[in-house]
Amino acid sequence: MKTVFCSIALMGLITFSGCTTSRPIHRTITLASLAETLESPQLPNKPVQISVTLLNKTGDMLPAALAKTEFGKSVKIGRSRDFIYPTEFNLPKIEDSVLLPATPVDFTTEKVGMMMELTPERRSGLVLLKGTVTMTMMERMISAQGEIFLPISDSKTSMNKVELPVFRKYVTPVMLAAVPGKSYTIEIDSDDNELKAQISVSLEN
Repeated sequence: MKTVFCSIALMGLITFSGCTTSRPIHRTITLASLAETLESPQLPNKPVQISVTLLNKTGDMLPAALAKTEFGKSVKIGRSRDFIYPTEFNLPKIEDSVLLPATPVDFTTEKVGMMMELTPERRSGLVLLKGTVTMTMMERMISAQGEIFLPISDSKTSMNKVELPVFRKYVTPVMLAAVPGKSYTIEIDSDDNELKAQISVSLEN
């Protein structure tokens, strides 16, 4: 199941629209294997280490991210960068028939990249990881509209443009029943339909 959000940062206002689709599950398990897994002894209450490696459509592995947490406590894992953009502007001015364009006076920051928020739980011999993967991308810039942002036809300085970023967010729910020490691959929804994450869980000795 995937949810796709599109957001437009417009003078500090963010609006959302969403849609959902589904993808098939390809792996299978036998009844005997399932019974063995369900009957395995409860894991000890030790610190949990989660490792995540991204796989792109060419199969190349991107650097892994590691995080430590405890059962029942959420942890954030990911790679992102800060995208800083203005949200408030002074209105343009006209001085001596010269246009002084709108100038930014306040800024905000959007995290662009991949971020997982996962909570591990003990279920028999399994670590149940629950949470989400959020992919955030700056898709394009759009121009603010309205009277004060129109091109000036009788001015040498005709540009009076204010540009704002459009962000695209893909949110993938995660529910992974992991055996410590094994690696699992999940699909991550993004502009790259073949992006995947390889996740492994281990307990500290």
